[in-house]
Amino acid sequence: MTRTIIIAGATGSVGRALIKLARGRGYRTVALGRNRARLETCGADEVRVTDFTPGSLMGAIQAGDIVFSALGASCSPSPFMGWKTYRMVDVPLNTALLNVATKAGAARFMYVSLAFGRELRRHAFADAHETVVDRVVASGLPYTILRPTGIFSTFRRLWGFAKLGVFPVPGKPDVKSNPIHEEDIAAAALDSIDQPSTELDLGGPEVFTRREMAQVMLRTAGRPRGIALWLPGWFHLLCANLLWLASPRAGQMLKFYLVISVFDNVVPTAGKQRLEDYYQQKARQSPGIIGGMHRSAW
Repeated sequence: MTRTIIIAGATGSVGRALIKLARGRGYRTVALGRNRARLETCGADEVRVTDFTPGSLMGAIQAGDIVFSALGASCSPSPFMGWKTYRMVDVPLNTALLNVATKAGAARFMYVSLAFGRELRRHAFADAHETVVDRVVASGLPYTILRPTGIFSTFRRLWGFAKLGVFPVPGKPDVKSNPIHEEDIAAAALDSIDQPSTELDLGGPEVFTRREMAQVMLRTAGRPRGIALWLPGWFHLLCANLLWLASPRAGQMLKFYLVISVFDNVVPTAGKQRLEDYYQQKARQSPGIIGGMHRSAW
């Protein structure tokens, strides 16, 4: 019997990658989301439109389904992406999805959080994710919590700076991280489906300093002589506080960028794909300095 995976957050980079890999492994995929036109670009076997309220989710999940959630507010620091805080968006949406999955008798619930999330709970972005994690663990459903150090596609939000030849580097330029390709996250999720409940720290095969990551972005954007511009913490926080006035969520995200840039954010290797290869491919698809900053499809 063909097993079904319900994907919430299907139009994001990890959701799209999961659909692609799951179909390749013989799963039936169902994309959940608000925008039918965007959902239909994801390649899922079926699209179900919902606003993620309990009433609209009824019937969307059946007994035995596997539910995957990369659902939440955008990680973009742009004030044009919305003003509601991460707790106001991520927690109610995922809680409604989890409650329906629990009542329906789903086989498993998988959720994308972040590495070092529990240690960083004093910060709004991490706390919203970890509140969802707490509820998933308490639900009684078998679960997988995916904890990437960083996702390749996240850096596209700074692509415009790379194209201009000046790439901002907050925090400490020499702290290290090993970000991971979204397809490697999706593969880890699929591999965990028949395993006991687990939390997976997921890192890529390469460890970079923040300065080295900036140099990768500059090279792939066609600016090999560009500048990795260090931003002192006080200046970064000033920008975050000013941005808060237009969008509290964007202010939260900008502050979190600084938080994760002051300590080594390295976990065991789970991925295989390289950051520079990824952006060399993406550079051919990017519409330029402004385009591609907010959408996952490029």
